[in-house]
Amino acid sequence: AFGVISQFCQTKTYFFLPAPIASVLGLTSVLWASGFDVALFGKRIAGLQLASYASFVAAMITLIYLRDKTQRTG
Repeated sequence: AFGVISQFCQTKTYFFLPAPIASVLGLTSVLWASGFDVALFGKRIAGLQLASYASFVAAMITLIYLRDKTQRTG
């Protein structure tokens, strides 16, 4: 049931937001799911898993920074 609701909300996001912003929100679903695992079910995040999340967030921040820099100069 949650998967269906999540997919519906993600699809509806493209109606309200520009595609680049909506896609970033979709990519963060893994981070949200892990956060809920920790908060609701008391699961622990392994070191390698945490490192992969950190690299994902760093990549997204870099892409946003480069996009903003290109928009300012272009």
